[in-house]
Amino acid sequence: MGTQAVTLVSGGFGYMQRYLFRVLYESEKPMTFAAICRSAAGEDFVLPSPVERSLRRALKRMVDKELIVATGRGGPVSPHRYCIHPRVVAMMGDDKPKVEQILNSKSA
Repeated sequence: MGTQAVTLVSGGFGYMQRYLFRVLYESEKPMTFAAICRSAAGEDFVLPSPVERSLRRALKRMVDKELIVATGRGGPVSPHRYCIHPRVVAMMGDDKPKVEQILNSKSA
């Protein structure tokens, strides 16, 4: 996983990263960006552009840090689907208090 992921977690997730991690952790299957947006805004609401950009940046940083995995080619036919990286899931195990601690930690 590398020191980048450890640094990110020990420094705490940002607001968007905590939200994304919680949504993906509670999801039963990988989610597309559109599904993540729907979970954030509801079916009939469109996210403001700055919020959508922030979500995309947070997703990219988490993929770069190997906290989540993006599958698919990223186009209309095969959109990216995001899920928590299997190594992160294995490290967390079934330790619900540890997961809650990670999700509730604030950035420094």
